[in-house]
Formats: sequence, structure tokens, C-alpha cells
Amino acid sequence: MKALAEAGFYGLCLPVDAGGRGEGMRAFAGVVDELAGACASTAMVYVMHVTAAQAIATSSMLGDRGSILKRIASGRHLTTLAFSETGSRSQFWAPVSRMEENNGHYVTSASKSWVTAAAHADSYVSTAQRPGAGSPLECILVWLMCAGDLPTIQISMAGWKLQCGVARRHFTTLAEFQLRFRMR
Repeated sequence: MKALAEAGFYGLCLPVDAGGRGEGMRAFAGVVDELAGACASTAMVYVMHVTAAQAIATSSMLGDRGSILKRIASGRHLTTLAFSETGSRSQFWAPVSRMEENNGHYVTSASKSWVTAAAHADSYVSTAQRPGAGSPLECILVWLMCAGDLPTIQISMAGWKLQCGVARRHFTTLAEFQLRFRMR
């Protein structure tokens, strides 16, 4: 991942005005194909990063989106998705956690059961049900900053796994968090 960051691939699909390369899906697929041929784990971390970066790039809720995108594009910020939750079974796209209003803020708490690169990510893009949602399909994306900004995020390593022919701590871990924010 360090080599990808240094070579500018963290911002491959981000807009040029954000410091990215502005490439589309064809270039992205080519990069992932090459990565997967060398190391499937690295390819998966990269796919989750680019997907989360696209969610950040298209968000209308992030006040400091520009600076975040510039850090991603410069290779100084690894992001990932935190969708799967304990209790959602195989339906990773259907969050169990809910947003609740609390004194002008929205609060959520979740136990994410599958977060690629969690122990290494600088931020997460996550989901939770809208306040008063009648179904898990009524969800919103929530962007979370890690790296000390939210001290209530806890990452626990799930164990060891064989990756790229070497036994090492695997990238998929559990993430539990509580979040308090204002929606615009």
C-alpha cells in the first residue's frame, strides 16, 4: 500500500481539481487486475480504499471534503468501508445500527464485523439507518475520521491469516464506534 500511495494511486479516480488523476473505471479495473495478480489482499484493500474515496468525493455533507481528498490523492490518507455489522448476516448493505437525534446532534453506535484494513485506515465510510427508518434499506452514509479524532473507535484484531504467502495480521478486523455529529 505504501508503494501505491507513493506512486499516486490512492487518488487514481479522484477529480483532478482535488489532486487526483481523474481516471475512470477502465484504468481502475486495470490497476486492480495487476494488483490481484500479485497479491489479492492488497487488491482488496485498494478496492475498498478507492470505493470509500469515491463516497467521500461525492458527499455533500463533508465540510472539509476538499482537504481530505487532497490528503487521499497525495497518498497521506488511507480510507475504507465499514458496512458489515453484527446481526445483518450476509446482507452487508443493510445496516442494523440506527442514527438517533440527541440535542441537535445525531448519534450512532455500531459493531462492524468486517472492515478491510481497519487497523491501518485513517478513516471509514460507514452506514447507519436514518432516524425513524422503517427498514434497513433506509440508510445514510456516515463518514468517520479515525487517527485520534474519534477516541471512541476501537479496533480489535480478528486473528492471523495467510496472505501473499506470508503469515501476518490480516487486514479484516472488527471496528466498534460511537459517533456524534450534526447533519446539514
